[in-house]
Amino acid sequence: MNYALISTVTAVADRGKLREGARLLAKLAHKHNLPITWAITPDAARTLAKDITAAHTEFGDEPLLMMDIKPLWDASWQHHVARGTEAGVRDFSTGTETASLAEHLVQMREKLQPFITAAWSKLARAMPWAEPVAAGAVWKHHVLLHALEKAGFQCLWGYHHGDAETDSGAPFGCFYPSAEQHNFSTTSAGKIVGVPYQSTPIENLRAALLNDTQLQNVNVYLENRAWNRWLGYVEHINALEVAELGEETLERLDAYFAHVAGTEMMNSMPLSEIVRDYQANCQQTEPTCLYAAAEKSLLYYDAECQLTFTEGTTEPVDMKNYVSPPAETSDGTEYHLPQVTQLLPSRQRSELRLALTLESTKAMPYGVTIWGDHGGLRLATSNAESVTWVGEHLLCARLALQPGNNEFEIILTI
Repeated sequence: MNYALISTVTAVADRGKLREGARLLAKLAHKHNLPITWAITPDAARTLAKDITAAHTEFGDEPLLMMDIKPLWDASWQHHVARGTEAGVRDFSTGTETASLAEHLVQMREKLQPFITAAWSKLARAMPWAEPVAAGAVWKHHVLLHALEKAGFQCLWGYHHGDAETDSGAPFGCFYPSAEQHNFSTTSAGKIVGVPYQSTPIENLRAALLNDTQLQNVNVYLENRAWNRWLGYVEHINALEVAELGEETLERLDAYFAHVAGTEMMNSMPLSEIVRDYQANCQQTEPTCLYAAAEKSLLYYDAECQLTFTEGTTEPVDMKNYVSPPAETSDGTEYHLPQVTQLLPSRQRSELRLALTLESTKAMPYGVTIWGDHGGLRLATSNAESVTWVGEHLLCARLALQPGNNEFEIILTI
């Protein structure tokens, strides 16, 4: 499993404290030969350039360009609103392309690439050896993805899975974002890889250390390696916060880094290498399952949808539809999920047959789970898109639904 440690070093108000936290984190991580990807602004790069350059030579550290496009975006939009109509303002809030919005997007396509290139040039003056691979942003838009690709970057870091407003609907792991909507995946892979802010949706590394859950969090991913072809773990901590950690917490961090470095199943690398590995091995968004025993839940996503299941339920409790989402949703949420009207298991000699019937109002990607241990069986035949064994916990079947009645059969054999 690929592991990336990312640290934000963006504040310049207290340069001394920023440098102190960065050096302390580097000391602990490099003690165990763990490279750090520094999410850094061009201004902060001047402060830490010497340290990061030395760490790059010895440990493989790399910078990740952090940028804030919101001021540029808002200024352009206000300019077009002033020239447009009140209807244009209202329609922008609902995503409708009025003339004002269309002009605004065209202008942003023209302005963002030079903006990104200028920011990178400023960073590169401080670290001439750096390559423009990884960029990061809090506020995102599909036009930003387009500009990053034109500027030569390969990934956008900082996707918040879960309750973050601008990224709601995005997968919990690496994916190829849609050219039309930055928080959706797509079946036609672009060059930009979307990377999560961190693999645990609630706790960054600092919070995990304070709660002593850092091992528990990473072990969930390690346990899920067996049923995933590709899996990565992204860890995030703010350098300023490292400077504020107490001695006991720092000892815990040291022990955790030792655990990461000593786990054979984990390959620690800078984010750029993880992104290149994903691009080399995953031609489109890789189907990914994450089973969490503590929550008794399964998270799943692929290029067409994202599904959430709880133990014992056949249908998902939540779904993000990337292919044919409802018109009223911005994050792909399906509000009326198709229900299994019939599930008939039957045994015949060495075979277990699972017959499912579902009713759907439209063509859409979907999935169901069959909970229980099917470890002694293998797939003989099925008209499902795919069937994944999630250890001894369950089977996850991805389905392609058509309008009306849908019948599926999964035949397992010894």
